[in-house]
Amino acid sequence: MTRTLDAYAIRLAALKAYDITGVRPRELQLYRTSGEVPDGLTEEVVQRAQRIVEEERARLLRLAGS
Repeated sequence: MTRTLDAYAIRLAALKAYDITGVRPRELQLYRTSGEVPDGLTEEVVQRAQRIVEEERARLLRLAGS
């Protein structure tokens, strides 16, 4: 259950990061796995999106009590 909750929190957080920065969840995943900055984006924007995902994920898990 916790792993499912974590995956759900990451998906929601990635959507929030997309809404704020314009970095799509798939592009963010590519950056996390390979370190490759997607075309048309700067590394600064992608790193900001990554920070948003980490912070939002932690917040959602805290709210869920995990």
